[in-house]
Amino acid sequence: MLGLVLLVARASDGGLSSESAVVLIAVMSLSSFGGMLVGGGLGDRFGARRVLAGSLLLQAIALLWLSISDNPWQMYVFAAAFGLGYGGWSPQFPSIAAKTFGTKHMGSIFATLLLGAGTGATIGPVMAGVIFDSSGSYSVAFMIGSGLALAGVILAWLLR
Repeated sequence: MLGLVLLVARASDGGLSSESAVVLIAVMSLSSFGGMLVGGGLGDRFGARRVLAGSLLLQAIALLWLSISDNPWQMYVFAAAFGLGYGGWSPQFPSIAAKTFGTKHMGSIFATLLLGAGTGATIGPVMAGVIFDSSGSYSVAFMIGSGLALAGVILAWLLR
């Protein structure tokens, strides 16, 4: 979510016009849609845990890429890769939750997962703003986001 919320600001700081920066959101949204369609099928075929880990790894690499990007084409590559990763992991959560906890209390379990995701999606951009205000750059925030995505990869592999 960090990449999504701050992408226009980062792109504008990188020299893109506001109009071009907004197109990045469309690229990210379309690739996220594609990631959801493909990710659901891949999760069914190869296992939700593997697709979750792969999707988070793609997002981690994309965030590192964004932290060093200074050309418009690099930001478009970021938007496509990050969106694909975001779309890829989102259909895996219900599958993993059902396999881990069963389906009897699926509503409560999934709501708790979404609460955690929403909390992170709220705190991350605020903290990135604080980092930007103190350092003048989003790079450190994107590197931290990448590190957190890598922690998610490790945790995905530890799931039973």
